[in-house]
Amino acid sequence: MPPENTNPTEDQTNTPVNGQDSVPSDDQYKRAEENLPPSESVQSNQSEPAELPASPVLPPEPQNTEPAPVATTHPEGEVSSSTPKKKNPLVWIVALIIIVIIVAAGFLLIKHNTFSKKKDIPLFSYAIIDSPLTPFYPNVNTDIMVQINSQLFETLVQYKNQTRIEPLLATSWYNKNNTTWVFNIRHNVKFHNGQPLTATAVKDSLEYAIKHQNAQNQGTVMVVASTMKDIKVTGPYQVTIVTNQPDPTLLNRLTQLYIFNPSQKVGNPDGGTGPYVITPGTTPTANSVYLSAVNNYWGGHVYTRKLHFANITQSQAVSAAGKYNLVGELTASEYSQIKQQHPGYTLISLPTLGVTFVGLNTLQPNSPFASLQARQAAQYALNDSKIIQAGGLSATSANQPIPPEIPGHDPSITNVPYDPAKAKQLLAGVKNANVPIKLEANSHSGDVNEVVKELNAVGFNVQLDYISNLNNLINNVLSGQTSMFMAAYDTNIFDGVDILSSIVVQPNYNNPAYYNLINEASNTLNPTNRINLMQKASQIIAKDVPIIPLYTANELFSVSNKNYHLESDLPSSEAGITFWKAYQK
Repeated sequence: MPPENTNPTEDQTNTPVNGQDSVPSDDQYKRAEENLPPSESVQSNQSEPAELPASPVLPPEPQNTEPAPVATTHPEGEVSSSTPKKKNPLVWIVALIIIVIIVAAGFLLIKHNTFSKKKDIPLFSYAIIDSPLTPFYPNVNTDIMVQINSQLFETLVQYKNQTRIEPLLATSWYNKNNTTWVFNIRHNVKFHNGQPLTATAVKDSLEYAIKHQNAQNQGTVMVVASTMKDIKVTGPYQVTIVTNQPDPTLLNRLTQLYIFNPSQKVGNPDGGTGPYVITPGTTPTANSVYLSAVNNYWGGHVYTRKLHFANITQSQAVSAAGKYNLVGELTASEYSQIKQQHPGYTLISLPTLGVTFVGLNTLQPNSPFASLQARQAAQYALNDSKIIQAGGLSATSANQPIPPEIPGHDPSITNVPYDPAKAKQLLAGVKNANVPIKLEANSHSGDVNEVVKELNAVGFNVQLDYISNLNNLINNVLSGQTSMFMAAYDTNIFDGVDILSSIVVQPNYNNPAYYNLINEASNTLNPTNRINLMQKASQIIAKDVPIIPLYTANELFSVSNKNYHLESDLPSSEAGITFWKAYQK
């Protein structure tokens, strides 16, 4: 089905929502300006590609996030007197001159538009490639539906710049012990039907996730509730969560578990507290979803008044750039074509927060990779830049499993240089170096073929074994049946331990020191200690080479040449934009 018209008339774009005027009052604007946190902006009228990188900021240690009381003191050395002192006339004259200068400077700043007022965006249209726009929560199973659902529903905590966790429906939290978390719920928040948010609604929503964590028709999002054991209401606006064991990733998990109105049917897209609702009079389909701003949203003024999400085909990607404000995910080639056909369009490049790597079975006696020398030779044989180029990818070279954006990355680990001569020298000392090896992969793209080519160029005997079913490939790896495989892993909870424990598995590698560190990190709540444990684990596998990290892929989007301020906060959910804060300068 072709995408719907993305250019509604002026009357259409100003449709009132919930029976209220869509234009906010001056008081609403003032309240919004005071409540909005500072953020970075990307201007989409730049002639060169602009990026919205994920900031490598650590999730906070669980704590009470209420602001500390401010102490007031008298200035040091101040002397008080009951009799006012006379002011020197010269002091008054100097003060008057300073005031005149300040006022004049203010007028000059205003004249030169130093203070630019945020402007509403009447409609922002977003074309997604080959990704159906259904179903809604709790059946979320695609990245774009995470993006859409996050406009309608909200969670206790949220991501900022993809990796830092901040309060949302919870204003603060703390740990009573290693398995007990207490969350204070925000007051004066209402569901879209006007009912107030309560601790009971939070409890019901989280208990639903726990109960349905293994449901086959729920997609993957409910799986993140697996570490929660019990939810208790411990106050009108307080909820206590008890976990099965110490879980340092609970906050990460809670960013994916939406709070919904218990009085409405589960799956109702208007059952949330978010800044948007389904546009009245429209029906969401797999190819088109319209959202409208909520007036009197608790977070402040919603600058982007309407959103249109459209599902398009890959063949429409380049032409769609002239019709939609945002198009993606694009290939590097498609973006180059857009730049030629639509000058001034801006590139948004976001890391996937995962890694593509080659896995080696170090425990197969007949495999050359049972030898550390052979594994080191494979490292020197692979040219990351050429592999990325052969795949037609936008990506950055990786030297360890944990990307720089995720806590646990170790900056002391450096890249192994491409050195085919060194690879040949090392391989010459491996007796069974020429034993036939199959590289199992779920793709036969250019980057995979380049890996095979480069390994064979130094003396390995590798053939590509294409496994069309990804689950079959995973089963082969987990059972230790494959000698070598190539895969990509994106953590669904954006955690370094999750990455390390998922891509280095015991059927292929056995080092007790490594697994002891992983187990300890899995049960450590202190962020600093946990990062140290992950870094030590990464140093071990950098030395033992059970995997060879290749690259972290980037997701590419084109933005129309308008002066937009956009914030990418939601990790691995297409562009991950917080649309209610998006505005036009």
